[in-house]
Amino acid sequence: MKKFIILIFMMAVTAATVKSQCVSFSTPPITGASDVCYGETVTLTVAQGYDFYEWTRILPSLQAVTTADNKVQVTEPGVYSYKVRVKDISMDTPGGCWSDYSTEVSFAIYALPATPVTDGAANVCSGNTVTLTTASAGMARYRWQETISGNIHTGAENTILQTAVGKYTYRVQVRNAEGCWSDYSGAATGYVHPLPERPSIEPAGTVAICENGNITLTATDGLAKYVWYLNGIEISSGISGTYTATQAGSYTVKTETVYGCESDISDATTVETVPYPAKPVITAAGTDNGLVWRKTGMGIVFEVVNRLDTLVYQWYHNSSLISGGQGEALHLTGLRLTDAGLYSVTATTQKARCSTVSDNVELIMREEIYIHNLITPNNDGQNDNFHIRDLEIYPHNELTVINRWGNQVFKAKDYVNGTWNGANLPDGVYFYRLKLIEFNGYTEEKTGYFHLKR
Repeated sequence: MKKFIILIFMMAVTAATVKSQCVSFSTPPITGASDVCYGETVTLTVAQGYDFYEWTRILPSLQAVTTADNKVQVTEPGVYSYKVRVKDISMDTPGGCWSDYSTEVSFAIYALPATPVTDGAANVCSGNTVTLTTASAGMARYRWQETISGNIHTGAENTILQTAVGKYTYRVQVRNAEGCWSDYSGAATGYVHPLPERPSIEPAGTVAICENGNITLTATDGLAKYVWYLNGIEISSGISGTYTATQAGSYTVKTETVYGCESDISDATTVETVPYPAKPVITAAGTDNGLVWRKTGMGIVFEVVNRLDTLVYQWYHNSSLISGGQGEALHLTGLRLTDAGLYSVTATTQKARCSTVSDNVELIMREEIYIHNLITPNNDGQNDNFHIRDLEIYPHNELTVINRWGNQVFKAKDYVNGTWNGANLPDGVYFYRLKLIEFNGYTEEKTGYFHLKR
């Protein structure tokens, strides 16, 4: 009996000892470990169904956390190493049993590249290249996005080039060797501007101006800058689309936009200068010191002495243009008192219409001449001479005086008033014959008598 009791006791002690020991078991493997970029989350996971999980971070610094969660999440940049063990309290041991540690897993959360800065925004002209650049050189890849269209260009270059005319607005991302993309940069805009059209000049071709004159040349309007050239040398630069040309030569112009884009040079307008004609000189029969006399009903011919066939002549009366008064001579017939006045002529070149005006010739009109019928040669200032009114109209004349017996007592050719007074003759009645010779050779004879009385 005694031996049986001892045997039962020993079996109880053995059973109690076995219940206090944990049976070793393996931890399921950790999943979810992979390299990612900042902004993504690494979630490490082991199988569910355990009561506790002891997550131990080995790198970057040792740290153990016990939790009822079968997963752990990592978000901050760094290089990490983790292991885990699990606890099963369903085992017939006080507090349950821990598993062995899992195999370590390692991963990295890579920092993003710094947000790049895009520069190079510029205005260029057609034929040049607009270059947008990021200073983040040496990156693995660059992703350029055109913000208007959304088109993306990815490559190894830290620049984007455009040559076609247009507006280009880009932002850029950069990727490091770990495959992480930065945030997009701010946008930068570059323009490739068209060249202005080749300008034209009005008037075109060849134009003539008078010596010391000018002409306004006009180019295509609406541009920021005009550069004018004379014989290929710059003579003016500014905002005006017109230029006042005063010299002979070949004028051209080019235009420029506000962005500095230049046109091709225009065709040339050639300016010639024409000298003014010499002053025309007027003559007419009987002209004396710019004066000429005629009586009503007569005619007169004004002529240009120094005429040239290459010039155009226009006649004027009292500064008013005479209708039909073109040519080297002006013929007037049937003169009236209203025809008196100042006569002039302009000589005009056929090119540029350069005109020079003559001096005036004054036409003095008179009625029929009048011969005084009394001579009183007593020097009292009245009727002292043989006087013919308006004789100046007929500078060419012949005067003959006879007495009542028919004897010739005086004769003069081209008689001038005041040159004879009959002082050597006795008082009495005398007879005269006056021949008037007109400018065209026509003659007219006047006869009559006068009294000589002292």
